[in-house]
Amino acid sequence: MDIELTINGSTAQVKAEPDKTLLYLLRDNLGLT
Repeated sequence: MDIELTINGSTAQVKAEPDKTLLYLLRDNLGLT
């Protein structure tokens, strides 16, 4: 599923798997810790 997030003023579009958590998405897909 495609998701668009605004984080710290920047927009990011990611393709997320439905069984993954938001933490996984932020850490592994966007490189945020």
